[in-house]
Amino acid sequence: MITINKISEILEIESTHYNMIWGGSSEPKIENNLTQDIYDLLQQQKWDDAFLLFPRRTNIILFLHILEYLNDEQYYTRLGLILNDIYMVDYEKLIRKLLWVENRNHKKNKYLTDKAHWKTLSQIKDGTTVYRGCAELNQFGWSWSLDKEHTRLFANRNEGQVCIYRGIIDKIDVIAYYEREKEIFIEPDNVQDIDIEETWYNEKPQVHCYNAGIHQAILDYLESDEKYIEIIGENNDK
Repeated sequence: MITINKISEILEIESTHYNMIWGGSSEPKIENNLTQDIYDLLQQQKWDDAFLLFPRRTNIILFLHILEYLNDEQYYTRLGLILNDIYMVDYEKLIRKLLWVENRNHKKNKYLTDKAHWKTLSQIKDGTTVYRGCAELNQFGWSWSLDKEHTRLFANRNEGQVCIYRGIIDKIDVIAYYEREKEIFIEPDNVQDIDIEETWYNEKPQVHCYNAGIHQAILDYLESDEKYIEIIGENNDK
């Protein structure tokens, strides 16, 4: 099980970065009892309660350290929440390992989608049109949407020539569905007939510096994290 020192380290990633961005102290500020509370909840296997106390962006690190204790439903439910909250381009190799891990019942991967949205997932048909907003030439991604207008926000996070791409998917290839952004999570190679729906030049990218910074801080931390290295393999090609 994860140690209390490891929990403290992970909490400091978020705290230190937050203070740097918003002008606070350079020293991490963590509530006195937070580390102990999280540790106690994990010892009691109260996984959901522990994750609620954990900074959202660093959930992926905690997940790597407790995944062996989760049953298949808990594993895919938590992984689904993480997939909806990370930048896939930098986690692709890790996520492939976690999605297709050998010692899991892959029939339980329906829990990657919230139970409340299983009906929507079941209603997706072969030949469904999906959209992706992104920088030009970045059309081969995992995240697409049923809602074209929503993808405009993601396109405008980039500077320069941006696009809304259109593609076709088959139901069997959908890995997960996320209601908040009408998102279809799917292997890039399984999106067919990709073409440009709209394109324009964006001079003012709408990127939140805090999100981008904490994302990089997590990636830096993972490079030396023993669980990450164990899952990816020590000979990870960067």
